[in-house]
Order: sequence, then C-alpha cells, then structure tokens
Amino acid sequence: MINQRGSLSDGPGLKPHWVAASKAHQGFPSEKGNLRKQILFGRVYGNRSHDYIRFTETEKSSATTGNRYTYTINVWKNTGAGGTRVNGDGVEFCDMNGDGYDDMLYIWDGGMVDVWLRSTTSSDNAPSFTYNAQVAKLAVDRKWIQAADWDGDGRCDLLVTNHELGDVTLHKNTGSSTSITIGAGQTVVSGSKCRQLYVTPGLTDLAVRFGDLDGDGRADYLCMDPDGRTVGWLNTASGLTELNQIKVSVGFDRPNHRWADVNGDGRVDFLWVDKHTGNVEFWENNGFTPSIGSSMNWIGYPSSWIAGKERGQNILFPKLQAHSKRADYQITLPITGKGTAYLNKCTGDGGVGPGPDDGAGAVDPGLPTDPYNNGGNTVPVCCSKMGLQARGFDFAYI
Repeated sequence: MINQRGSLSDGPGLKPHWVAASKAHQGFPSEKGNLRKQILFGRVYGNRSHDYIRFTETEKSSATTGNRYTYTINVWKNTGAGGTRVNGDGVEFCDMNGDGYDDMLYIWDGGMVDVWLRSTTSSDNAPSFTYNAQVAKLAVDRKWIQAADWDGDGRCDLLVTNHELGDVTLHKNTGSSTSITIGAGQTVVSGSKCRQLYVTPGLTDLAVRFGDLDGDGRADYLCMDPDGRTVGWLNTASGLTELNQIKVSVGFDRPNHRWADVNGDGRVDFLWVDKHTGNVEFWENNGFTPSIGSSMNWIGYPSSWIAGKERGQNILFPKLQAHSKRADYQITLPITGKGTAYLNKCTGDGGVGPGPDDGAGAVDPGLPTDPYNNGGNTVPVCCSKMGLQARGFDFAYI
C-alpha cells in the first residue's frame, strides 16, 4: 500500500490516503519457517527508494574452533515508480490573460505549465475553465514555480526561485486575452536575500513568497522564516526597496501560512490555515504604519472565516467571482484535482477586532449601539457555499 496525502474523506487529522500497489516482492514461498526477521528495507543504492534486503545466518561447528557463523546478504534493487505525487499538487490559480478572473494553471512536477482560461460569461455559481495551451517548460521542480504579476500589467508572470539563494528568475507573460506567451527567463532578484538551505518535502514550505503589499498591482518579494516571521522588499518600477521586518511571528509554522487579499482592497493579507481542519485565521494588511519592530501594521481576526471544510494543505485562495477582488476559499482534492469553492461574499470591510498584533490599535470604547444593526459593524469576511462544484479535472498521475 502506498501512503499519499489524504483529504477529509480519509478520516480526521492527517490520516493518509492508502493506494493499493502491485506486489513488491514475491518472497520465498518454497522455504519453510518464519523468514520475517531475515528481511530488512534500506537505501542500499543511495536513491530515495528503499531496497529489499535478506540477511541470512549459517552456523558452522568445528571441534577446534567451536561454533562459527557466516552471514549472507542479498539485495533486490527497488526499481518501482509512481505513487509519489498526487494530482492536486499541480493546481494553482492566477489571472493569466488580464481579464480580471483568476485562471487555472497546472504545474507539472517537471516544470511544464498548462493553462485553463476562466470563462468571462460563466456565472459565479458555476465558473468554467477552457483549456488554452501548455505555455512553459521550465525544467525545474514545481515547488519553486509561482505565478504572480511582477510588472503590474495585469497578467500573471511565472517566477522561479533558486531556494539556496532566494534569487528569482522572471518569465514574463506577454500574451493577450486569448493567447498566453511566456518569455525567456531574466533575473529580477539577486544577492542571496532569502536562503532556504533545508528543504522539507511539503509543497507549501516556501521561504520566498510573493504578494502585493502596497496595492500598486506589482507582486512584492517576501521572505519568511520557519516560524512565519517575514521581511519584505517592495517591487517598484525602479527596483526593490527593502522594508526589513514587515510581520512578526504569530506562533505558527511557515508551511501553514498563506498570503491572499481577503477584503478586496488590493493589498495582500496574512493567513494561517489549520492543517488538520482547514480553519483560517487572518491578519488584515493595515498599511505602512510602523509598529513595534515591523514596518507594517496588521489587524488580527481569529474567527472571521467559515469553519474549515477540508485539510489545510488542500485549500487555495483564488479570486473566482466576476465582480470581486476578494480571495475565495477553494478546496482542491489531492487525488483527483477536483475543486469546490466557497465564495467570499461580504459587503463590508469594517468590524471591531482585537487590534494590530504588532502594536496598540484602535479600541472599542463600548458606547451604546442600536441593537437592530449590530452597531453598524460588519465582519471583514464571510463565505457562502457555492451551489455547484467549481470544476473537476482528472489529470494523469505524474
């Protein structure tokens, strides 16, 4: 049985999804006795797969030397393949043709990128995507490929990170509304700004992230520590401007943090997704007001999103609605790649929160309020379940 990343249907917590595999080794059916203690598994050939090892002991007795033993080691090399990746790993969303809708990308493990364009005539309740083309062959592990609008032209580009240095290569999108064209790579970030020397297997443990901090339409450069503390650089037309620390750690680990525009103001917010339940906490981007060690200010909302609907690693935050810039809550099932979205439908961005986490913020004075309008306050985000699945895609295993 092969252990793969599971979903809520596999059980609570992080229970894996088990996939039946062919018989790895037929054993030794002609031999009698319990042979289990002779069998070991180890990486004899130095690759990622464990090989099959049989360790046998033979006793030799002698009147002059006493009992002696000889040991024989036989190894069967593991040449198997498959089962190490799941379909949902490659699904991403970003506006590739500049029409205001997030399109769907499938980033293959070997760095090929396919694009499905979001229909501008389909409704929010049933958004549809039409295959456009394979737009890039970047020959790099998909973990290091991210889509974001680097130059502010409204179309998402492809950004490849050298994790050992933090340097970034831009593959600029020069396409049109109907055809996506990805150019050759050019270095846009250098100087070893964000080194990630220790690499974990998970796709979401990324030191380098991209998000628009100031709302100018350009993706800025973010560098996250393992505990979530973040430093940043503004991406301007004239180059990068260092901001130093922009966000303190909130006590959660890096793989479970995301950056997405929750309230639709054009500036990226800071999210944490519970890996077990999919519950979301977020900190609203409150602009460039320095506060206790950070060059930016953030307002925390610990309980303002819908209760989690799926495990955290299966959650994405695309913008799927026709007339909204807000990030929605998208479930992408790991085995099939099929998605179901919960739309972020709120009309107001206010609300009395606990105040900026990086310093003192506004405090509710507790004045009398009209009991019929909840004091005029609205929570910053709410979601209503879509009536239909967003769209299901059955990709081949890779």
